[in-house]
This record gives sequence, structure tokens and C-alpha cells, in this order.
Amino acid sequence: MNESKASLIGFGFAMVPHLAVAWGYVYFIDGGQPTFWLALGILIAVRLFFSIMEAVGSDLAWRFFARQKMVAYLLGIFRANAFPAKKYADDDFGNYCARLLHAQPKKPDCIRHLEYIQTFLLIHEKRGIFDGLRMHTVVDTAFAQYMAGIPKVLN
Repeated sequence: MNESKASLIGFGFAMVPHLAVAWGYVYFIDGGQPTFWLALGILIAVRLFFSIMEAVGSDLAWRFFARQKMVAYLLGIFRANAFPAKKYADDDFGNYCARLLHAQPKKPDCIRHLEYIQTFLLIHEKRGIFDGLRMHTVVDTAFAQYMAGIPKVLN
């Protein structure tokens, strides 16, 4: 089952309680079809309003608190495992990671933590595009801060 089909099925199941509440409202006030559609529209509008409020609150929490905590956490992983310097000055985290995973000799702790970070990114990518982008930005920021603090390798 593809993701859009699963989303539509989820939306359908989420609408069942709304339909039931709208029908119950119409039943108790002895209303007709226009009352049902009005009640359903109001329920959907209220749900949309609270979804927007939750999204704004989540975004503010991310911007003012969670992003810094995640950068510090990943920076701690980089520092605790003494990741080696970049081989090339223009390497980003993806190139750096691929180079370390295929390098010889391998440092088992570095490899384990790089795989952990890659799994972390994959999990957040699967949760959604915005969550994935946020986490990639966090990893890139932590990586840049870590690399700024160690000696440069020039090639």
C-alpha cells in the first residue's frame, strides 16, 4: 500500500467520529440535512483551528528550544567519539560519513555512531519531509560546529 492510500484510509477513519457527532447533534435537535452539514463543517473547522495552533506551537518550541538541544546532543556524540577530521575541506556530512564507512582501517565506535546517526535521520525522514529537513539541518549544524573545533586537513 502506498503512502497516499494509507493517508486517505487514515483520514477516512478520522472522519468517522466527526460524522457520528454531527449525526448525533442532528438527531438530538431534530434537524435536517442542512443542520448535519453545518455541524460537520463546524467540527472540521474547529479541528483545523486546533491543528494550526498545534503546528505553530510545535514550530515555536522547535525554534526556541528543541533545535539547540538536538545540536548539543549530536555535537556531544561527535566529541565523545573523537571523530577524525574531514579529508576534504568541502565535505558535507553525507560525504564524510560515506568516506568513513568505507575507509580502512575502520574505527568500530565511529562506525557504530555514524550508523546510529544515519538511522536517526532515516527515521525522521519517514515521519515527514519537514521533520526530515529539520533533522538534516541539525546534523549539518552539529557537524559544522564539530569540524570548526578540530584542525583542518587541506587537500
